[in-house]
Amino acid sequence: DALSFVGYAIIIGAAVFRCIFNLRADKKAVQSAAPESSSPRPDMLFSDYLQFWLQWKRSTWEEVTYSGYAANVNTWIAPYFSQRGTKLNEINVLDIEMFYAHEKNTRNISGNTVAHYHANIHKALVDAVRLKLIPHNPASDVERPKKDNFVASYYTADELMEMFPIFAGTKMELPVLLAAYYGLRRS
Repeated sequence: DALSFVGYAIIIGAAVFRCIFNLRADKKAVQSAAPESSSPRPDMLFSDYLQFWLQWKRSTWEEVTYSGYAANVNTWIAPYFSQRGTKLNEINVLDIEMFYAHEKNTRNISGNTVAHYHANIHKALVDAVRLKLIPHNPASDVERPKKDNFVASYYTADELMEMFPIFAGTKMELPVLLAAYYGLRRS
């Protein structure tokens, strides 16, 4: 149906953008990995530990998983904690909850995205406990962010006809047309 067509075109375009963005994030992660990140310490910055963790665990994840984690860590999580100078052995429940509140209130991020950030932070800290860098995972005590219910929205045929000229002649023209024609789904 025409309504779902436009929505899926936008989703495909966003997916293509994320793929390109994640490749850039991967390059930044490799470039910004500090030499001392090969030997994690309890007193290192949490943001530096996250960089170590990404590189250390990379070979155990599918590339698409790594790309998603790297994009979250390098773009939002690590910069937030780096700016605050939060150390691995000092991070606590309040620090993590303040980050979630910042993302939801300041950046207007959805509960789903914050839940993804929580999964990244929790997994990284589980490994820090396993490596005996910290005695307890504070993310285990944080209330897990609530996911938002997905509400699908659709474009009318008239809205599609208005949108097509916007993408005409751009790299997004084909994905938009395919999504509009086939009514592609998110999954």
